[in-house]
Amino acid sequence: MTGRRSPLVRAARLLQRFPQGWLRPLEAPFVRAKGSESEPRLVFLFALPRSGSTLTYQALVHGLQPVYLSNLWNLLYGLPWTGGQLSRARCSGYESDFQSSQGFVEGMCGPAEGLRFWSYWTGCGLDETAMPTIPSSRLERRVTYLRNVMAALTSTETPMVSGYLGHALIAEQLREWFPEALFLRLHRDPLSNAASILRSRKAGSGNWFSVFPEECRDVIGQGIHAEVAAQVYWLNRRLSWLDGDSQTVHINYERLCRDPNDALGAIINSCNKQGQELAVQRALPDAFEYRLASPENDDDTAKLARELERLEAEHGPLPARSIIQ
Repeated sequence: MTGRRSPLVRAARLLQRFPQGWLRPLEAPFVRAKGSESEPRLVFLFALPRSGSTLTYQALVHGLQPVYLSNLWNLLYGLPWTGGQLSRARCSGYESDFQSSQGFVEGMCGPAEGLRFWSYWTGCGLDETAMPTIPSSRLERRVTYLRNVMAALTSTETPMVSGYLGHALIAEQLREWFPEALFLRLHRDPLSNAASILRSRKAGSGNWFSVFPEECRDVIGQGIHAEVAAQVYWLNRRLSWLDGDSQTVHINYERLCRDPNDALGAIINSCNKQGQELAVQRALPDAFEYRLASPENDDDTAKLARELERLEAEHGPLPARSIIQ
């Protein structure tokens, strides 16, 4: 058995239940000594579910060799400095095979979205209507500690790259907490994105898939096509303010798939204009496969297209950057 249901993954989740915070005083002196010397260098990837986020995350990790949240590090979520050091020692030179299953990349060094890690340190889950409740004073202490950890682990040449989908729900808070951070906004054709989510739901339990923004509360029960279209529409709208954010670099998923190395070069150039010092460390494959959906494909895509058109008519157009380039 592989993937999220494998015995190894289940054993790791049991280990995560251990209250790791009890051991944090052991690493705190190292964090204070190193974290006060510089500022954290972070790159947050913002994307929708089934928009190519995992492949893009893998491409960034493979091509740039940055600091990244591995499955090993996510396992030690409560000890971020210790987990980061062990991950760097164990996973240095990680080479991706660009395989994944519903966002999960196998292996101790596989890039992790980090639900456990990020929900603990930022209070951000995947369901906006049921976020973890963390007192504001405690949350402030956690964010401060995490900033110091990242300052100790990162540099302009090797920033930490994060690919957690839930961050779409707290993008503005992340900008407040990490004002020096660089944001990467991944765009995918909305209809193709919706069609991919629909396929995943039909192949699974049929229930809601991944990130749930509060704007979708009223659409539950109106049918799977309406739910999927609303998810794609509202998450794109939620992230539309990044179009005017001076520290956001925009990535087109279709372009990345057509010519990964050219797209990576463009990303590096844009990032370096924002103060990074990135360079290609390992070449990417020549191309990745991707699907483009059309209303003429089948009844499902026709229904999704109508739902997206209805939402745009009622609430305004989707960001122009979602158009295929």
